[in-house]
Amino acid sequence: MGWDASVPKPVCVELDPPAQTRVALFNVKLVNQSKQSYHPLASVDPKTVKYGSLAASHTNAVLRLFKDCVRHEVAESIMGSPQLSPEGLKAHDQGFYDAVCNGLEWTVIGALAVRTWPNLTQLLCEASNTNGQLQRQEGELQLARRIFNVIESMGPGVEFKEVKDRILRSKPLCATSVPHLFRFLLKFGGGSGCSLFFESCDFMKSKTTQRTLGHDFWELLSQDCKTPGILLPLTRHALMRVAMGHTNPRYITLSDVRKILSQGMLQKVTEAEKLMAEARGLLQPLPDPKKYLPGILMWEMVAVELLLEKKEVKYVKSIESALQEQIDFISESGGPVISKKWESFRHVDDENNQNVASPSRPKNVSTLSSCNTV
Repeated sequence: MGWDASVPKPVCVELDPPAQTRVALFNVKLVNQSKQSYHPLASVDPKTVKYGSLAASHTNAVLRLFKDCVRHEVAESIMGSPQLSPEGLKAHDQGFYDAVCNGLEWTVIGALAVRTWPNLTQLLCEASNTNGQLQRQEGELQLARRIFNVIESMGPGVEFKEVKDRILRSKPLCATSVPHLFRFLLKFGGGSGCSLFFESCDFMKSKTTQRTLGHDFWELLSQDCKTPGILLPLTRHALMRVAMGHTNPRYITLSDVRKILSQGMLQKVTEAEKLMAEARGLLQPLPDPKKYLPGILMWEMVAVELLLEKKEVKYVKSIESALQEQIDFISESGGPVISKKWESFRHVDDENNQNVASPSRPKNVSTLSSCNTV
């Protein structure tokens, strides 16, 4: 296995000035969503961006990572240094090294062709991805990302029919979930940039299990509460992450979704939602709030399990107690004490229960660092 120069089929399009700005903004979002793990493409002057890639975009991005010696968490084990580098790559794969140094040979589509046939770029992108889509099943989060990209490209006032026509063109296996994913993104995605959705996507990247939840699940999750003005977006995302990432595929049922969004649970869930928002607010003054966000996301998931009275978290006395445990975990891991407000809820093991373990909390392991997701 190694670099095969015959495999990449790079295609790019010549950009006019308005398109240069759009491509530059896209790169800013890409860098921000990647937690700065990618090459800082956003630092490029938009006026110097002459072409936008349509095919082999990921391949080209990887080549740039090596060429610009970007720091990477696994570089040490491969390169022998904390940075990716052409020289470190050369010993492993000469062909890959040559591609980094010399670049790729691109097929260029002129700007006039795009102005004449506006759908040409979308057609070329879909055609270049056909092989990959045939080889692997497209998950619901990937499908939702595509829906978001279509909404972004067509504007906030886009009608569902227009989005549906674009998305269903590739015949995704999760096609029946498309209308519900569309509604979920618009109503509960987290604003125009769907920030909450992308937080959940980033969190789920570290999980080996990302199961298909099904159109019934997404239909329920995207429905409005009966009380006008009550949205509960944080609770909905936490519920989705538990359902998608838990080792037990039946851990979160459709009845659980109905229960947590029911009128009977409204007061408890609303209070939990406010607490989630407050906990997130504690991270904002920190120098690197994204560093500690995954811990808060895990606590939100535990909060949902507590609301549903799941047996796996019966050892946790309250949502506040679970939050305090996460705050302690952050500080014990070398981070700051983000709040002392819930110290009275701190759980202290006694001689009768300190050795008790549960399926989601192995003995002597912090609750939220061992959440039963994989």
